Amino acid sequence: MDASCSGGLSLQPENFPAEADLNNVVHMKADSPEVHYALAKLHQARGAAPRQRQELTETLRLNPLLLQARIEIGWVADQR
Repeated sequence: MDASCSGGLSLQPENFPAEADLNNVVHMKADSPEVHYALAKLHQARGAAPRQRQELTETLRLNPLLLQARIEIGWVADQR
């Protein structure tokens, strides 16, 4: 899984209006690990590690087999 999970939304720092779109989608599909993973990537781009960790945790709660999310939550934990 990669940033393409966001439906083509750019997660570059200068394009954070994507956050509003992703927040709308997460309300419609709260049980989607892909949406939570896309939010985690957005928070990573913003440098918001606590929010990134929260979204990765939710991603793994919904689908514990998502390897990339498992790897990234380890990276976030190491940055503490």
